[in-house]
Amino acid sequence: MSGTPLSHQIHGLFPFAFSDAKNHRDILEKAREGVLSWTPESLSLTQTTQILSASNAAPDQPVWQTYPGKGVAIDDLYPFAQQILGGAAENFPLLCAPFDLAQSALLSQRKGGKPRLWTLSLSASAQKRCGRESLTVQVDRARLYLFRTGIGILDLSWHYQGATQTTEILEGNYALSHGQYQRAAKGADASENTAMDPDTLRLLAEKLAGPLLKDSEPMQSDRRVLYSIVQIPEEDSQDLDLLTTHLSHRQSTDYLPSLDMIQSTVWSPFPYLCHGASLEGGASVMRNTATASDFGKNFVAGTGANTYLPLAIATLHSHFWLLNRTQWIPARRCREGSRSEKEGVEDIFSMTVEYRRYFHYPIVSQISLHNRFYHLWQEALQIPERISFQEQTAKDVAELLSNHRTRWIGRISGAVGGFLLTHELLEALSTSGLSFAMPDMRVWFVETANKSQIVMRPMVELVEHWELTIFLGSLLGGLLGLWLTWNFDTSFKKD
Repeated sequence: MSGTPLSHQIHGLFPFAFSDAKNHRDILEKAREGVLSWTPESLSLTQTTQILSASNAAPDQPVWQTYPGKGVAIDDLYPFAQQILGGAAENFPLLCAPFDLAQSALLSQRKGGKPRLWTLSLSASAQKRCGRESLTVQVDRARLYLFRTGIGILDLSWHYQGATQTTEILEGNYALSHGQYQRAAKGADASENTAMDPDTLRLLAEKLAGPLLKDSEPMQSDRRVLYSIVQIPEEDSQDLDLLTTHLSHRQSTDYLPSLDMIQSTVWSPFPYLCHGASLEGGASVMRNTATASDFGKNFVAGTGANTYLPLAIATLHSHFWLLNRTQWIPARRCREGSRSEKEGVEDIFSMTVEYRRYFHYPIVSQISLHNRFYHLWQEALQIPERISFQEQTAKDVAELLSNHRTRWIGRISGAVGGFLLTHELLEALSTSGLSFAMPDMRVWFVETANKSQIVMRPMVELVEHWELTIFLGSLLGGLLGLWLTWNFDTSFKKD
């Protein structure tokens, strides 16, 4: 696979949870205030002894700023998507707070304005495929997205300087998206180029996310989502569908995807444009032809980054939110039927309803191409099916808990009913006037008023025996009622 991209940009997407609170309305506002107050010094980005040092940074100036609304189609998007792009979305609650680097050269330049470059060494097999021993990586910028759900996504973007073939991009993406691929650069001048590997990329992302990250949940370094935007020259005749599939799945050219895999990954709205989406990531590849529309003139930094990428991030937010929310299904539960378990299911219901209300829409734009791209990602990540699965599972668990509670209510009712019924029957039998029954106490007290204790003792013992018999008999009736409801309840399956 050969070709010379006119330009390309790789977006490494790092998800994290910055809040476990059930109500994130105030959490998002507080988080936004905190992010805007961070400086390079507070994030330890100015320590000269560290390879992540941003030597070109102004230490007392903010790292992040509120991302201004950009994108030629921002007015065509619905409020939630507008907020991802930094739009105001008037009369709409704050759902997403996007941030851009306040110091544009924070990551891309060294002190004095020289470009800051990183060296990514390649494996022997990768060198054979692309003809390079190493790639030069320049990290260009970063964006941070915080959502009302408590999910954050850090977008760290870079390009491979001097890349002349798409195979170089494929090998670089493969190396930086697989945690086991860590090779230190050999012979690189640390003052000019610093070794780059997946772990270094993760550490840089963690620095930029700062205090939002929990100590117990660092960002994963093994496999991450990449979204690649690539523009190739008109004379490059390689198959766009195949290239887009390789980029979307973070594969090198030694992978040979089947036709079914390609068709399930890509969508081509025009002969010169191809989009791809998968669990591993996505890609937008454009051939720079004379017949391409005007939006292709600045496709990598313009349309791709400001229209398609935000729509992909909207779906990835759903993906990461669902990963967090469905962990309760196989997790060890509380005591069966307990109040805490019932409240947990109610929380799932309320969070899912809030999510559907604010984040899950059949369409997100007034432009058909945007909606089709959005559906491509929704289908690739199976968002509708997973939401339905979560709702149905929560409904089934709630019904099961209700059945358990109803069953125990029935059992308790049977026990109480058996106790009361037996008590009334024995009470009636004790005053029936039969020879073994108790005398009429109202008459007996009058007749025996002048009797001695010796004469009264047998009758007193009879009364005491009947009281004990009524009590024990009532308990036995309660146990019988519990046994009957336990064994003859046909409304529910037995345990």
